[in-house]
Amino acid sequence: MLEKQSLVGLIASERKLSFKYIEIAKFNKSETELETLYDKWLYVLKNLPKLDKRPKALKERIFTKLFE
Repeated sequence: MLEKQSLVGLIASERKLSFKYIEIAKFNKSETELETLYDKWLYVLKNLPKLDKRPKALKERIFTKLFE
């Protein structure tokens, strides 16, 4: 039987590290076109310097801290 520490190491070593690249400059949706959380995060990342207040499309709780 494997000890807990050995089992954690075994599981961690089986995982692979991967990267996903996002070209934010090519994201061209307007505020009214945002549908998914993914869309909304890309919108925030691209437009954060321009945002003075919280847009209505970003009503989810996760965006609250950004606009406090």
